[in-house]
Amino acid sequence: MILIRNIIVLLLCFSYNLSTLAATSNDTLQVTPIETGYLLNVPVSRIQLTIPDAKLIDLTSKMRKSANDRRYFYFADETRGLTVSGWFEQAGSFPGLNKFWQGEMASWKKNSLPAPLNVAAVQLNDWQAIFYDIDAGPESSKHVKAEIVLEGTWIDLHISISNSASPPPTREMLEDFLKGIIVTTKPAG
Repeated sequence: MILIRNIIVLLLCFSYNLSTLAATSNDTLQVTPIETGYLLNVPVSRIQLTIPDAKLIDLTSKMRKSANDRRYFYFADETRGLTVSGWFEQAGSFPGLNKFWQGEMASWKKNSLPAPLNVAAVQLNDWQAIFYDIDAGPESSKHVKAEIVLEGTWIDLHISISNSASPPPTREMLEDFLKGIIVTTKPAG
């Protein structure tokens, strides 16, 4: 009797885990290499993101630390000192650029991170962006946090270039890279 009960419990647990997996796989980011870079999409989202840079290395699976990171992405090119990372989230999670940035600054202060310099908020195509520099001695870098809300999805994007890169990074380099990122509505069907 105990054996049968244990088997039933195991089957119920297995069944629950399968249904949980099925429920979450639709909201897990998928990264597809394409000839010109990478196509990113979350099946339940109506938009997709194309990063047109085939030199980047997809480090997404290595950088995810838990199941809560299932919509997180991370790419890097060490030779250029370039990183591109971010999240896909529901549009309702985006508090607006000012509140979002205030939250970022509070988190940085709490974690004793250096304050950003040369902060500039701009609208760049459909992206709401904040450009800034981090002065950390030899690890100094230029950054942009860019946000877009479209078709019920919020994409939070972070692009950074190390100052040790050659040629030294400029804000224009970040702008050009951000302009090259394409967000499209998925085809119906």
